[in-house]
Amino acid sequence: MGKNQMIRDQLSLFKAQSITLAGELIDIKKGVDLSTINLNTKERKVKITPNRFILYPTGETHPYGDKIPSLKGNDFPFIVSHTKRGTKILKPMIRPFWDYPIMCLPQANEQKGKKGEQLNVMILFHKLVGRAFFKLPDDLTWDIADRLWVFHHQDGKKWDYRVKNLKLVSQKINQEKKEKNLNKLSREQILQQAEIRGLF
Repeated sequence: MGKNQMIRDQLSLFKAQSITLAGELIDIKKGVDLSTINLNTKERKVKITPNRFILYPTGETHPYGDKIPSLKGNDFPFIVSHTKRGTKILKPMIRPFWDYPIMCLPQANEQKGKKGEQLNVMILFHKLVGRAFFKLPDDLTWDIADRLWVFHHQDGKKWDYRVKNLKLVSQKINQEKKEKNLNKLSREQILQQAEIRGLF
């Protein structure tokens, strides 16, 4: 399917949702159909129904933007979901035991479990954003690059999945940056994080 046809299909589905919950006009041309993104890993194959989930690079608020000053603003990515029941905006889930915001998506109908049940896939939201809006070096595909190239949070804040805060880097560089940030923590900060995680 060509890009123009995909945009026409999205427009036909889009009439019910042209403004974000934050009041921003949605630019249909900037949407990326999640079915066109390679989300496979070595452990699993992921297939998303075409035209069902469209990811946009900016225009929404963060789920905790009203509580955390650094996460304020209408420049967060979001998904528009199209189903028989209607069209709605989806934001990632955030839980205390997850380091990163997560999106849970149903796989395409042909992807069924052993008992014929609908299979869902949990995907790191910044990974969805990164694979939609960043390009690998020319000689690589995600089948080869998965886990060798990752999306680094430039400010070190894992809840900030804005496009401007992500950078495509090798896993080696990402690990070096993480270690550098960890080395900056004081003893008090280390104890505080350990207590929150229930490590003692």
